[in-house]
Amino acid sequence: MKKTVIIILAVLPIFLLVTIAFAGKILSYYQDIAVERVAFVDILNNEWEEDDKFEIQMGTEKATTIRIYPEYATNKEVTYTSSDESICTVNENGVIYGVSYGNAQILVTTKDGNRTAFLNVLVRADKVIGVTLPVHEKTLNIGDSFKLTPEVQLPVADNKNVLFASSNPAVAKVNASGEITALSEGTAKISVTTVDGEYTDTCTVTVIKGIPTLVFDFTNADFITKAGSTYVTSTPTISLNDYIVFNPEKVNKEDIHVKATSNGSAVEIDQNHVLTFKKNALIQLMVYVGDEAKPVYQSKILLEWK
Repeated sequence: MKKTVIIILAVLPIFLLVTIAFAGKILSYYQDIAVERVAFVDILNNEWEEDDKFEIQMGTEKATTIRIYPEYATNKEVTYTSSDESICTVNENGVIYGVSYGNAQILVTTKDGNRTAFLNVLVRADKVIGVTLPVHEKTLNIGDSFKLTPEVQLPVADNKNVLFASSNPAVAKVNASGEITALSEGTAKISVTTVDGEYTDTCTVTVIKGIPTLVFDFTNADFITKAGSTYVTSTPTISLNDYIVFNPEKVNKEDIHVKATSNGSAVEIDQNHVLTFKKNALIQLMVYVGDEAKPVYQSKILLEWK
């Protein structure tokens, strides 16, 4: 009996130590462990530095990853916010969507402890995502011209070049700048296509026979002949008002302007639209109404004195 008591007394402290240790482990498991810190990390689990940029293409989405310290923290709930939702948005799972070109910050906040971390975001816009023409239907008289200026999405894209084409160039032709010239009665589809992405849009042009809106007409000028697409004058001085034909229902005579483009100072035009060649030269002659850069009506020809 005495021997048994001695054994029990010897084993009891060990049993108590084991029991206390096990109980402590259980208690620590169920005890709340506070969040100390949160950080954004990359695919290699490295933390993003303050100067790093998380890049995303406009019109796309991309997921982010965070790390909470300690890793065995009890409450790992977080919320995300964007500093500028016109640049990018972020959902409850930390997925970012690029709205428009620019820089913004994504903020993550832990529910436990209100710990925060920032991620610098750059929304790129170097790829074209579409193209739109200002009009999709246009009626022109024979001899009229009209310029299509496409809007390329996005204006900050690396390659904004476009190509123009006419489905019926005998009716309406178009040059590389989008300038349409109406040649004969009929219908033609003018298309614009982006080099980057091959996005396209079209404008249906209907050409009718009527009074030209605004053109040069040298039919009765016996000193001017035509060689291909170029008019050739045998005299250096021309009163252009005598050869400008316009539709008075659309154009006021007082609103008509004339401009000559040449290499160097080959010509001059006075306020009465009298053109004088100073030397033999080939020029582009333009008659227009409105702003020169975006005229309401215009017509262009090539004129040469030799």
